[in-house]
Amino acid sequence: RRLAIFSLIVIVVFFVALELLARVVFFQMERGGLALPLAVRTAQLKVANRVQGPLQAGIKKKGKDIFQGFYGPDGEGIRAHLTGEYERWFLRLQKACQQADSKLVVLYIPVPRWPERGSPLSVSEKFCRGYFRDLSAKHRVEFWDAAELIHTNDATVISLYPEDPHLNTTGNHLVAAYLRTRLAEVASIRSKTKYSPQPGALYGDFLPNQNRIEEGAIPIRRITNSHGCRGLRDLDAEKKRQRILFLGDSFTYGTGVESFESFPAILERQVKDVEFLNAGKYGYTIVDEATLFEERARHCAPDITVLQVLDNDLIGLLSYKLNSFSRERTKQPFQPTEEELTFLKKFLNEEEIAYIKRGGAS
Repeated sequence: RRLAIFSLIVIVVFFVALELLARVVFFQMERGGLALPLAVRTAQLKVANRVQGPLQAGIKKKGKDIFQGFYGPDGEGIRAHLTGEYERWFLRLQKACQQADSKLVVLYIPVPRWPERGSPLSVSEKFCRGYFRDLSAKHRVEFWDAAELIHTNDATVISLYPEDPHLNTTGNHLVAAYLRTRLAEVASIRSKTKYSPQPGALYGDFLPNQNRIEEGAIPIRRITNSHGCRGLRDLDAEKKRQRILFLGDSFTYGTGVESFESFPAILERQVKDVEFLNAGKYGYTIVDEATLFEERARHCAPDITVLQVLDNDLIGLLSYKLNSFSRERTKQPFQPTEEELTFLKKFLNEEEIAYIKRGGAS
């Protein structure tokens, strides 16, 4: 009997140790519950990605055709489905902002048009710009449109041309200048929510206090503050200034530029009577932005929450894309809907479709 009890204690201690180790490794993405299942799911994803590499490569190679098809006649059904899904998540974010007494604003930033892509409006921008504008108007959310600003400037001067379509330092300064004008219009807005900072509280999805080189087309240094957001400064312990939270993807995060060159960081240096928090992360779309706000970012008590949107936010709701980047993918894989499968069967072979049905990523 003593041996059985001792064995049970050893087993319990072993799993407790595994749980503690998992929390140390994965705490930045853990949002309640046990960390061990998260560690197992993450390991499964890594193994699956290695095994299914050729299928991922095949789907990626067809990415351009899928993107064009999404905005063409073949994509009418899936566009209708995903715009509905986007609106559902958008309303969830809006509700969370209302509960936090934070004014929600939508910021549209288009991808700069490189010379070889031609001057007419891209099909994706023509559709998405109108969709985001109409969605904002429908739900009485302020819409800030930076498209004219971006397109009246030389794309080769404001982007990381020819390596990457993201904004360079000049482009980020342009967006910051535009936002200074818009933010002046809402300078008096204050949330009634009291800020109660907790030790170790994270408002973003990065590890806190990082200073590391991030590989990519243009390697950069990722610096994060103690809140798990990209940036050099922490929030004031006592909130005395207006506080603005940025949610978004790689354009908010600042892919291809240093931490002090993203437009939230530029605003932080230029506007001294306002605090800015950059909670953007590459690959994120409305699913991630809504859940990040609900679970973390709302606790920073932002007076204004700026949701940056991009042309790929809608197509980013396809299951295999969510399984590549979404913060929710570690809970369980996203499964494709019938609308998605009907659309993708026009571009992918049976093996690739089967892979996506299994929760595959691109």
